[in-house]
Amino acid sequence: MSNSVLEVEISRDITYRTIDGLSLQADVYRPLGRDPIASVLYLHGGGWVEGGRIDYEQTRAIKLAERGFLVASVQYRFAQDAPFPAQLDDIRAAVAWLRGKRAEFGVVSEKVGAWGSSAGGHLAALLALGNPGTGERPDVDAAVTWFAPLDVGFMTGGTEMEQEMFGPNPVNLLVGGEFDLADPSHQALDPLALVSAAAAPMLLVTGDRDRVIDASVSERMFRALSRARAQVQLYVVAGAGHEDAALETAASLGLVAGFFEAELGTNAPLTR
Repeated sequence: MSNSVLEVEISRDITYRTIDGLSLQADVYRPLGRDPIASVLYLHGGGWVEGGRIDYEQTRAIKLAERGFLVASVQYRFAQDAPFPAQLDDIRAAVAWLRGKRAEFGVVSEKVGAWGSSAGGHLAALLALGNPGTGERPDVDAAVTWFAPLDVGFMTGGTEMEQEMFGPNPVNLLVGGEFDLADPSHQALDPLALVSAAAAPMLLVTGDRDRVIDASVSERMFRALSRARAQVQLYVVAGAGHEDAALETAASLGLVAGFFEAELGTNAPLTR
């Protein structure tokens, strides 16, 4: 792909969904001087309870837009305000909104990707996986996860002492009680439980010094997707921790842009 850097136009505070009297908003980053290759939804982190759509915009959303993509960084409801699947409903609505705005934004490809960090990476994975148990197909055509909690069942474990030391698990806040992997409604938020051959292509990025979401989580997801014969790549950054600037190198961002160009560009395989 081209390494040329384009100027970026930013449109802020665009309402993409209104639900229960709340207007959910997006910031849109559009490259100037060419039609965008494809649309990518960016989802911020924050443990499903905090964070904002401008987080890391200079080093992520803007950088991807500079490489020719239309990027929409969106707000979604937090767990303390609305339990799961509210967050998934919101980002699915954002994907549908992006698809509907394709002509207005001048986007070349009809395909849509998702990119998220930490909790946002978890949500991006849900968009890429669909739900084999209910027959739901993936909502996006490709996804990138950065240091994401992809094995929610593992996250909810731990001894009483560990739970006392680290506090309440945000996953329990998401479900409004104790997470139970035997509950189908809870399985719907566990990416590892949703793996199938129908998954959209995924790029999993993590750091080998992440002490918040251990690299082994992305590695388990990689093995599960590989066994299912889904398209998946794993990129482990040596010496990088959680939300580490070491991941925001030209090499890492070039990998993300190259992955999306290959999977979403007009010469990419047709949507399955």
